[in-house]
Amino acid sequence: MVAAEKMEFDGLLRRLGETRAIEARVRFAAEAIHHNSSLSTVLMVSNGPGRVRAAAACALDGPFDAVVSTGFCGGTNPRLRVGDIAVANEVRMESRYFAASSPESPKPAMTGPVVSQDRVACTAADKRRLGDTGAIAVEMEAAAVAAFAEQRGVPFYCIRVVSDSVEEDMPLDFNRYRTADGDFDRKAIAFAALRRPFSCIPALRRLQRNCQIASESLGAFLADCRF
Repeated sequence: MVAAEKMEFDGLLRRLGETRAIEARVRFAAEAIHHNSSLSTVLMVSNGPGRVRAAAACALDGPFDAVVSTGFCGGTNPRLRVGDIAVANEVRMESRYFAASSPESPKPAMTGPVVSQDRVACTAADKRRLGDTGAIAVEMEAAAVAAFAEQRGVPFYCIRVVSDSVEEDMPLDFNRYRTADGDFDRKAIAFAALRRPFSCIPALRRLQRNCQIASESLGAFLADCRF
C-alpha cells in the first residue's frame, strides 16, 4: 500500500496486528498482519505527495501479490462528503488510463474514475471541472503506483477517502509551496498562513480535522477489505 503521508495510514494501523518498521529510503515503511485479508502481510509505504515521490516509494523489492494506492483525495462528485470512500475502476492521467480492480468490502463506497494529476486541486471550480468529465475524485500519486503495478504484472487497486468535498476551496494554493521534487515546503506554508491568520489558520485547522476523520474512515474500510 502506497500513500503520500503516514497520517493516511493511522486509521488502518490502529486496526492491524503487530507492526514492524522496515528500513527503506522513504519517510515511512512498515509491515503488519492484515487479519481480514487474503493477503496476510501488508507493507505500507509513504514518501510525500506527487508522482515523483510516489514512484520512489514503489522502488522496493518484492514480490508483491497486489499494489494499492491509498490516502486522501478531493471529491469531485457532489455526493461524496468528507470521510466517504472512493474506489477507482480506472485511474486517469492526462491521456493515459489505468484499469483498477475493486476489493471486496461490506462497507459502502462510490466506484468510478479517479483523476491522478501532479498538482493539488485547490478550488471548488477545479474539482467541479473534473467532476464534469465523470471523475468521482482527484488525487496525486495513483498514476505512478498504477504504472509500477503494471510493470510488475500484479493487480492494482486505488482506494481513497475524501478529505475535501467538491464545494470546498483550500485555504491556500498549496501548489505554490512545493519543492523541486514535489514535496510540500511546510515552513513556507506556515509563513503564508501567518500572513492571513484570521482566515488561513482556522481553515487549516478545519482541514486537519477533516484529514483525521478521513484517516479513521479509510482505516475502517481497508481493515475490512479482501483483495
